[in-house]
Amino acid sequence: DAYFNTIENGKKIISKFVDHQKNISGKDLYGLYQSTGVPVDEVYQLAKNLGATVSTEGLEEAKKAHADASRGASEQKFK
Repeated sequence: DAYFNTIENGKKIISKFVDHQKNISGKDLYGLYQSTGVPVDEVYQLAKNLGATVSTEGLEEAKKAHADASRGASEQKFK
């Protein structure tokens, strides 16, 4: 199942990230979601379970920045 494979592969990446960085910001959460495809709430819980300190501060700003960048790229592409 593709979803299961995404989650399992994402867990490996998140685990390696947490091994090197024990403080995870909201921006990091969103970046891990973007790079792994694992939903933010699952990234959050997994990182906590692996012993990381996790903050959601900056999460909404990271989402907005991504949406703005995507919107801008789309507008340029279709001019």
